[in-house]
Amino acid sequence: MIITYHGRGMIKCQVADEVVAFNPIGKESGQKVTRFGADLVLVSLSDSAYNGTEAMALGSKTPLVLDGPGEYEARGIFIRGVGSPGPNGKINTVYSVLFDGIRLMHLGAITGPLSDDNKEKLGETDILFVPLGFPAAAGLATELAAKLTVPVDYDDDKQLEKFLKEVGAPSAERLDRLTIKKKDLIDKEAVTMVINQS
Repeated sequence: MIITYHGRGMIKCQVADEVVAFNPIGKESGQKVTRFGADLVLVSLSDSAYNGTEAMALGSKTPLVLDGPGEYEARGIFIRGVGSPGPNGKINTVYSVLFDGIRLMHLGAITGPLSDDNKEKLGETDILFVPLGFPAAAGLATELAAKLTVPVDYDDDKQLEKFLKEVGAPSAERLDRLTIKKKDLIDKEAVTMVINQS
């Protein structure tokens, strides 16, 4: 799996020709929009910075879009979404996705704690994408105990450095993209990596 980060909460995960995208940035947001063809798009929040699904259709690819809590199966990918507090009183969806044998969890634009019931529904995770706009991001990341944590949705290096210090990873490895297989995660425990914005 190849994982790239495209700003805000936008993540692209690709295995061969299969592409899953989380929270694509929309043009109405006034931010840089990245276009590519996706097979599956997961939208955490009804906001132009997270639901730019129009940018995910390209060539012969028109994605299946999921934008709320529930259990889904699409193209052999298993998805579970649970509701959580989001900004401005909106509902945010946290997604757990089993893709190519790797359990991915994206916290979206979460602004409050996850209930114990929802933590149980989401289960364990291999790779966690955690937004740094949530003040308790480090505590939640530690609590969810992913094998690998990737910070997203931060305003500047100062915010990123603060998070890395709080999770005990001030010298976290920084990559332009993360290439990983299930077997690479077996021995990992509470590792934090930074994927540079593309």
